[in-house]
Amino acid sequence: MTISVSIPSPIGLLEVEDGLKIMGWIPNVDPEDLQVGVPLDAVPHKLEDGTVTIILEPSESRSG
Repeated sequence: MTISVSIPSPIGLLEVEDGLKIMGWIPNVDPEDLQVGVPLDAVPHKLEDGTVTIILEPSESRSG
């Protein structure tokens, strides 16, 4: 039997200019640092099982 442990992570909703809404995890960010309206970027992320999902990161945390 395999036991997996999940670490709680906030989720967010990113709305792009044409109205498309993207829901994703916001890992590696202290939930207390998040506020409604914080600019986010959608970033593809590969999980351990090979599944690709979308995570959201504050825009200012990404370089280039």
